[in-house]
Amino acid sequence: MADSSFGIQPDAIPSIRIFGATTHNLRHVDVSIPTGKLTVITGVSGSGKSSLAFNTIFAEGRHRYLSSRSNESRELLQSVDRPAVDLIDGLPPVLCVEQRMPGARKRSTVATLSDVYDYLRLLYARVGQFHCPTCRSVVTRQPRGSIVKQALQSRDRQKIIVLAPLVRKQAGAHADVFERIVKEGFVRARVDGELIDATAPPELSRSKPHDIEIVVDRLVMKAGINDRLEESIDVALQLGRGQCILSHETDTGWQDRLYSDRLACTECGISFSAIEPRNFSFNSSAGACPVCEGLGVIVDATEAEIPCIACAGTRLSLLSRSVLIDGTSITAFCAMSPARALERIIRWDSQLSRNPGQTTAFPSVIETESYIPASAAESSLQVKNARSPVSGNSSGADGIDPGNQAATRHILPEIASRLQFLSDIGLDYLTLDRGAGTLSAGEFQRTRLAACLGNRLTGVCYILDEPTAGLHASDTARLLKTLISLRDEGNTVILVEHDLDVIRAADYVIDLGPGAGSLGGQVLATGTPCELAANPASMTGRFLDENRKLASAIGKPLSPSVNSPVNSLSNSIRLTGATLHNLKNVTVEIPLRKIVCVTGVSGSGKTSLVIQTLVPAIRRALGEKLPLSGPFLSLTGTENLTRVVRIDQSPLGRSARMTPATYSGLWDDVRKVYARTKESRLRGYTARQFSVNVAEARCHRCAGRGFLFVDEHRFADWQIRCPECDGHRFSQATLSVRYRGQSVADVLEMSMSESASFFENFPRLARTLDVYCELGLGYLKLGQSAATLSGGEAQRVKLGVELAKSVAGEGSTLFVLDEPTAGLHVADVGQLVRVLRRLVTEGHSVLVIEHNTELISAADWRIEIGPGAGGEGGEVVAARDQPGS
Repeated sequence: MADSSFGIQPDAIPSIRIFGATTHNLRHVDVSIPTGKLTVITGVSGSGKSSLAFNTIFAEGRHRYLSSRSNESRELLQSVDRPAVDLIDGLPPVLCVEQRMPGARKRSTVATLSDVYDYLRLLYARVGQFHCPTCRSVVTRQPRGSIVKQALQSRDRQKIIVLAPLVRKQAGAHADVFERIVKEGFVRARVDGELIDATAPPELSRSKPHDIEIVVDRLVMKAGINDRLEESIDVALQLGRGQCILSHETDTGWQDRLYSDRLACTECGISFSAIEPRNFSFNSSAGACPVCEGLGVIVDATEAEIPCIACAGTRLSLLSRSVLIDGTSITAFCAMSPARALERIIRWDSQLSRNPGQTTAFPSVIETESYIPASAAESSLQVKNARSPVSGNSSGADGIDPGNQAATRHILPEIASRLQFLSDIGLDYLTLDRGAGTLSAGEFQRTRLAACLGNRLTGVCYILDEPTAGLHASDTARLLKTLISLRDEGNTVILVEHDLDVIRAADYVIDLGPGAGSLGGQVLATGTPCELAANPASMTGRFLDENRKLASAIGKPLSPSVNSPVNSLSNSIRLTGATLHNLKNVTVEIPLRKIVCVTGVSGSGKTSLVIQTLVPAIRRALGEKLPLSGPFLSLTGTENLTRVVRIDQSPLGRSARMTPATYSGLWDDVRKVYARTKESRLRGYTARQFSVNVAEARCHRCAGRGFLFVDEHRFADWQIRCPECDGHRFSQATLSVRYRGQSVADVLEMSMSESASFFENFPRLARTLDVYCELGLGYLKLGQSAATLSGGEAQRVKLGVELAKSVAGEGSTLFVLDEPTAGLHVADVGQLVRVLRRLVTEGHSVLVIEHNTELISAADWRIEIGPGAGGEGGEVVAARDQPGS
């Protein structure tokens, strides 16, 4: 056994032991991770953290999972490379929660991501009281006698078909349904409106929804038909699980009338289908708004998205919104914050627990004082004794069917636990219906984490990618408490993280380095945070000493902040009266030719102020045609600017062929270099020949992506190397052209720093590549898929494009960045600050939204928004300068 100084622990300590890991830039890494502990893998950007945590440990766990599954899953493994590692021993089941946003899931919300919505749909289907969408009266069950009475009102000699619905708008071939029809003794059925012979059914498309009904009887209304009609309706209701259809012949064809012994409006005489969970899904035609198809928005003539008028942006149909519990629809419930929604769940549980001797479904939640809002007029005891009955149910819990009541006792705790975790991890400023596309990478990851935590699994290895991303320092403690409780429940928690507070709270730390890319991939030190702080080989350890002046590492000493009156500033942008979302008539002044940092707790209003109000307002003032910004009273000082550049963390592009090289324009220059080679000129090749967007130049099998998507619904993002080009992307003819012995595929495999040396004789190429190295991206490969970049990496790639174009003396630009330190080790922050400082020296201005304490300390001016999140935020708490700046 290797010595512990090399990362392998003694056998006496239960651990995940990794031997010979060589994934990506890892250099035969041997390391041990204690099980049942909180471990942080850290190191400078590009040192190999993700390669170890995700591409080695998680990849091996996924491989083992599939190995234990079906033959189809095992066949899938034959085309997928195993992680490059000699051996992994002691690995428990693995769950990975990354920061990547779901690409095409436009309908995803906080509720669906956290799994709250799945349980809500089940709850409303079991307990909800249906109200008629037309008259809003309570919909009640319709007795058999009432259905027969309505049928007998048909005119004399009118033909009626009595049908029992078996399938309602469900996709599939439904061969088993036809077998059941014949087995029940019936020979006729109606499929999608057409009568057919059930003994010789048509072949149905598996991908399309279908309606299938049994033809129970065909009648002609006349005297003496009563008994037969009543018997047929009774049979249809039994076969149709409480529903039947009477199809009446009219002058224009056949008209269907749906009847139910469960749901019918006595005022309007309208019957409704039984309520099912899918009626509350905006991914299903049974529940989605028919106008916006569950998206909540529609596109107008100007290609702008506006809220759907039909559903008011709620995504659901009117029918689905007419089911209430305690007067609350499922859309109204999702418009609440997690804490307020939890309070509502507690109230419902108290109503179901009113019988003597019964206990609450989740006493641990009700006893948690932090979930009873301070402003609430009633204590938890008073909530338990609340008398508000479930809507339409005057007897409260006693009026719910015993089976439904029993099911509810299992549903409510599942909802409550996930809502509790959403609040615990600092997301109480979000509403449950908040769209996934509006979440930051950190918010998205923490929302998904709530789904994992809500399952309350034990003996599992959780791997998380920078869970503190986007969190203010004051929120980090709340997240840590949650992660520690996850550990204490018997799980192993592995974090890829740079936050020093999180590292200090870890049980064990693995520090990788010493550099990025080919200069990294080594274990510098392992041990407790205290052991790392005392280890001179640890790059991170030198920053763990609380007494160390962290700002000295970024070239600027810390000094106490002082309050500075806003009116004392000159040469600044002044915005007054901002009121978007939770902003409370905010007035703020942004000094120019400075590094200005806007900070505050998560949800305090930073994005509303800077991104949604200030930036679009300035751009409109500079002549750009943009949609209106958030409301404000006045804006002054824009005459001191020539343009605004907003650089966010959104992906570089949607194409699977997008890379840092193509996004930045570097590849255009590289293609010109290869087009000027002797071999290209002899063959008549132009720069087009070296583009993956040209069919004749790229690999025909993978279309220039270098990989193929795995056709496996459980691993939709899993890819395999293209067997045709072996991941090289280009055709053999293109690859045969070389410059300095390297093909274009070889260049795409180079890091930014390697390619800077390779193209040193091409000034424009070298200058742009040097900028990326300055930004700490020297480890990135030119051809790395944009989909694999973190939000912080994507933002710095975009910043590099602007820096390469920026020339001193050509006007004044305001650069706006949203958390540019995301994914940066503390040792890399200084490099970023020096780049931002260079922009200021050249006459530009920098405005950053940031939580990183090192960057905040380095700023010339700091604006804090708060003091709390949501309704408790939205004010300028302080505006301060940095003495000596």
